[in-house]
Amino acid sequence: MARDSEGMPRSRGRRRWRWRIVSVVVIATGLMFSVTALAGADLVLPTLPQLEQLLGLTNDPGATEQAGPNDLPIDPQWLINTVQSATNLGQWTNHTVPAAITARDQDDANCPRTMPNDSQADYCRQEYIVVWAGKQNAADLDATDISDFIQNLTINPEGLTELAVPQFVPGLDALAVIDARKYNADHTLNPLYGHVVNLATLNIDGGIECEPHHMQYDWINGENLILGCLFSSWTFGVSVQDIPNITGLVTNTPLSVVQGSIPDAFDAVKYDNSNHANDEYIGTWMGGPLYNFGGSPGALATLDGSGHILSVTPAGSVGQILTDPREAAVCDVLEAEPVGTCANPHGVQARPDLNVLVTDDYAEPREIILDPVKPVNIYAFRPTVRIWNISDPLHPTETSVADMPTTWRDPANPAHTNIGIMEGGKTHAAPDGSTCGAGTPTADCAPGDDASAYNGYFLWSKGFFAESMCGGGVFWDPDVTAPTPNNSGVSTTQWHQVWDDGFSQLATNSTGEDTGANATDPGFEDEPGGCSGGAWIQTSPNNRWLFHTVQGRVPLADNYFDQGEEKMVYALDISHLVEDGEKGIENCDMNATVASGPYAGIKTGLAEAEIANNVVPTGNPNNSTSQYAENPDTEIGDCPVLLDVLIVHDPTSGGPHWGALDNHSIDADGFPTRMAFDDYFVARTGVDGDHRLYVVDIAPNGNLTYVLNFGDEEDGSLGVDFNRRDWYGLPDQGFYKPHAMVWVCPPADCTDDNPYAAG
Repeated sequence: MARDSEGMPRSRGRRRWRWRIVSVVVIATGLMFSVTALAGADLVLPTLPQLEQLLGLTNDPGATEQAGPNDLPIDPQWLINTVQSATNLGQWTNHTVPAAITARDQDDANCPRTMPNDSQADYCRQEYIVVWAGKQNAADLDATDISDFIQNLTINPEGLTELAVPQFVPGLDALAVIDARKYNADHTLNPLYGHVVNLATLNIDGGIECEPHHMQYDWINGENLILGCLFSSWTFGVSVQDIPNITGLVTNTPLSVVQGSIPDAFDAVKYDNSNHANDEYIGTWMGGPLYNFGGSPGALATLDGSGHILSVTPAGSVGQILTDPREAAVCDVLEAEPVGTCANPHGVQARPDLNVLVTDDYAEPREIILDPVKPVNIYAFRPTVRIWNISDPLHPTETSVADMPTTWRDPANPAHTNIGIMEGGKTHAAPDGSTCGAGTPTADCAPGDDASAYNGYFLWSKGFFAESMCGGGVFWDPDVTAPTPNNSGVSTTQWHQVWDDGFSQLATNSTGEDTGANATDPGFEDEPGGCSGGAWIQTSPNNRWLFHTVQGRVPLADNYFDQGEEKMVYALDISHLVEDGEKGIENCDMNATVASGPYAGIKTGLAEAEIANNVVPTGNPNNSTSQYAENPDTEIGDCPVLLDVLIVHDPTSGGPHWGALDNHSIDADGFPTRMAFDDYFVARTGVDGDHRLYVVDIAPNGNLTYVLNFGDEEDGSLGVDFNRRDWYGLPDQGFYKPHAMVWVCPPADCTDDNPYAAG
C-alpha cells in the first residue's frame, strides 16, 4: 500500500481525487483566459476555502478518508498562485525567500569595499545567476519520450501519476534567481549558496507556452534584462535593481515587430551609465514576417535599455539570391529554400568600438521548432554569417556575407557538414575601450603595450569567431573591418575553420574517464564533430581563451551504427591565433595541408585529430607567458591549443547548450574564474535535456572543474535541478526548462564592471 511522507498508509480514497486534477486545470485555464476581458474591472479572487469548496475538495463524504491537504494529488494553493500570477498584468510575481533579502542586506553592510570603485571584495561579492526558464508540459514530449515511458518497465506507474501535474500540466514561464555568493564576509560558507531564492512568474500576457530562449550574453552593472520567447515571439524588459526581486518594465507583443518573428538573442551596442534606460541593444528575430511566421527572411530589431522596440531592419529579402549577387555567391538554390534567402539570424555579437555587428544564420525556424512540423531536409539549416555596420544602431547596414567552410572531413552523412551556424563570439576591446587602429595595425597594438590592460595579458584584436551546430566547425575571421576581395561584399575567403568539436571529443579518450557522457567509451564516437550540437561560444576579456558548449548526440540518433558524441564544455588557448591575426598572419586552416614539422604533407584537420588522440589536455601550467611558445608536437601553425574538456553526464536527448562567464569575477590578468551552463535545448525539436544548471571553476591554467558544493538545495545533488515539484511559495508548480542565464549583482556590488569585458 502507498504510504505518506511520514510512512503512514494512504487510503484508497486518494484515488478518487485524481480526476479532480482535470477539473483544476480546466478551471485554471478558463480563469486565465478570461483575464483579458476582466483587465479593466476590479477582479475579486476566491479565497482558498471558497476554492476548495468550489472544487469539491471539502464537505465530501469521502473526505474523511483523506489524510489531509498534503494527501491531495495537487495542492489547492497551486490554482490560487497560478491565477494570481496570471492576472498580475504587465508584471512578474516574485516568490522570494525572505532570508535571501536579509542575507543580501547583511552582506552589503559587512563585505569590505576593497575593490576598485568601492565595489565589494571578490570572495563575498553578492551575485546571483538569473535563469530564463519555461514551464515543462505534456507538449514537450516527443515519440521517443512516450516510447521510453511505455517500454521502460522500471518506471513505476504510481510514480507517473504522481508526476502528472508537476511534469505535464502547463503553467507560467519564469525567471529563477539563484544565490551565487559562496562566502560571507567572515569567510564562512553562505548557507543560501546554490539555492533558488526567487521564482518570479510571468503573467498571462505572453507568459504561457512562451518557450523562454535567450537574453543578452552578459549583464553589466545597472543594466536591465531583455528577454525573448521562441514560440510566441513576445519580448520583455525587466529591472533587476532590487535583485533577487524582479520588476517588469516593458512587454512587447508579436505585433511590435511585424517584419520578423521568433526572437533569439540580444547584444548591447550602446551603454549609458548615467541612465541605463538609454542603453541600446540589437536583437535577432530568426523567423520571417508575421504573415510568414517562422519563415524567412528574419530581422534585426533595435531596442532601448528598457526593452522598447526602436526600429526594425529586415535581415534579407524574398528571392534574394536572384536580386543580390552577394547572397547568390554564398547561398545556393537548395540552401536558400524555400523563399530564396539564407537570412535567418540567431547569434549576435557587437563591437561598438569598431561599429561592427556580426550575426549568424542558423535555420528557418518554422522547420525546426514549430510543433508538429519537423525538418524535411538539411537545407532548413543555414551556412552563412553576416557583418553589419552599426555606426547608426537604428539602421544597421549589411557590409558583407560569408559562406562558412563546408568541412575538412568527407562525412558519410551530408548533414554532418558545417550547417546551422548558430552562434558567434567576439574578441574584446581594450579595458579602456580603445581600439587598435582603424582597420590597419599600428605600433601601439603589440600585446601588453598598455600596462593597464590586464597586466600585459591583453591581446588587441578585431577578430570574430563563429561555430556550426551540425558540423562541429569553429571559424575565425581575424579582422572583420578588412575590405572584402574586390569590394564584392562577399567575405567567404576571410573565414577559416580553425578548430573542430571532434578534436575535443577525441581528446576525452586520454582523460582517464571510464565512460563517455553517452555511456560509450570515449574516443569511439562516430564521425567526431559531425552534428555534435555546438552552441554558446565566448572569449575571455583578454582575448586569450575561448569557451564552447557542445550538447552531443545520443547513440543511434543518426543510424543503427551511430555511437554518438560526447556532451561537454571545453576551453581553448587562442593566443597565437589572435596575436598573429592582428599582425595580418593567418596560419591555421583545417582544410590546408601542413607545410612543415612532424605532420607535414597531411591535412591540418587530420593532424589536429591525431594530436587530440594522443595528448591529454592539461591547461597552461601557471598561466605563464613563456607557456605560450609554439610547440609543433601539440600545435599546428597558429591553431588553438586545447586547455581542458569537461564531460557532462546527461542521459537525455539533449546536453549543455548555453553558458555564461561570470564577468564580475575576472582576475587581474583578464581571465574568467567561473562560469555557469545548463542542460536544455528545445524539447519540441526532439532535443531536450535533464534541466540542470551547473557552476564550473576555471583554474588559472584553464582547467575546468565542477563546483561540487554548488548543489541542489532539495537533495544535495550536483548543480541546481529544475525538475522539482515545489518551489518556495509555489507548491505543485512543477518542472521548468532552464535555457539562458546571466550573472547579476545588486546595484552597489559590481560598480567596477567593464562593459568591454562583456560578451
